[in-house]
Amino acid sequence: MATSSLDWGPILFGAVVLYAALYYLVPNISGVLAGIESQSHGLIRGSKGDFSGVWASIVSSTQITLSTLFRAENFSNYKFWIFLYLAICVSSHMELSPPDIKGAKGGLISLVVFLLGLNLIILGLEALGVSSYFGGWWSYIKLENYSAFINRWLGLAGALFVFASIISGLNFIVSYILLSVYSLFKWRRLINPVW
Repeated sequence: MATSSLDWGPILFGAVVLYAALYYLVPNISGVLAGIESQSHGLIRGSKGDFSGVWASIVSSTQITLSTLFRAENFSNYKFWIFLYLAICVSSHMELSPPDIKGAKGGLISLVVFLLGLNLIILGLEALGVSSYFGGWWSYIKLENYSAFINRWLGLAGALFVFASIISGLNFIVSYILLSVYSLFKWRRLINPVW
């Protein structure tokens, strides 16, 4: 009987490689990380119940991050070209197979139910006033105190995945155009992008 295991390697390792390449090869890394940091602030507001501008914050900070990354000065630096090459190679292979996605559903639902239950217990203890008996220890138990740290890293991972998606999409479009031109000259027809 074969067992299926979830292979997160391409996603997690790809994100780590993209972050390392971004950190060491992009000349204006502080500006890029500032855009990513502003995205995490939008997520923090959402985690505290203010959903009014979360989507707009994510979209605008993604635009700021990408415009900062693709500045004209960066294109004159050879390290940036190495970064682009690595980003295209890595992001083109960051994917989960259909069995991985199917296997992840159960784990994701279990994780969400566990965190929801834990949060409800903590909120219930606060509502009953039991939290006052914990004193200073309550700040270690309350999950809300960890949201800024978690959202910072989730914001970074989200921005890297958005960037990887954009790079993969551009890679697909350029490859499709070049291969279609070749196919038109050689076989007098366009390539089917689905096949």
